[in-house]
Amino acid sequence: MSIKGLLLITLLTFISATSFAKEQRVLMPVVTDGGDKVSAKKTIRSSGRYTKISHRGKVVSDSATDWACVQDSKTGLMWEKKRTDGGIQDKSKTYTFHEAPDYAKGINHNRLCGFSGWRMPMKDELKTLVIKGKKPTINADYFPNTVSSNFWSGSSFDDYPFSAWYVSFSDGYDYSYNDSNSYAVRVVRDVQ
Repeated sequence: MSIKGLLLITLLTFISATSFAKEQRVLMPVVTDGGDKVSAKKTIRSSGRYTKISHRGKVVSDSATDWACVQDSKTGLMWEKKRTDGGIQDKSKTYTFHEAPDYAKGINHNRLCGFSGWRMPMKDELKTLVIKGKKPTINADYFPNTVSSNFWSGSSFDDYPFSAWYVSFSDGYDYSYNDSNSYAVRVVRDVQ
């Protein structure tokens, strides 16, 4: 084989590999109303890490102004979007660590975005939303109405029996504190 032929094969292999990698980054499986992933031929192209999900569980465009959940392609989690309507999901509502599971039960009862399986996020899951250097420390394009305050995780603090972990969306760090304090809650569900 000539050097020219070898270079051509190498170049085509490189182009093919980089095109495939680019496509893999932007293709994201989407869940159906029943909670199952749709078939590969129905995958969507997402502009990035997050995808907006409607109240009915359908994917909406990045430019949509009305959505209820956010699917994270990096972690395989779907997150609640906070609201400003004074209801159960209002950004101003706070709960103690022991009340937070009841909040998740209420979200499951209402089938947020058409799904059940909502739960309190573990500390490390909640920390995946943090973007340090912003206030609040979260992507406000996908998570508007997030107050720069503390959000309970579902992780108790084993060293102290009456403490639990929270993530501060004011500074982006995690802390443990008395579980009788009232903080915000953002529920999550597994997609992958």
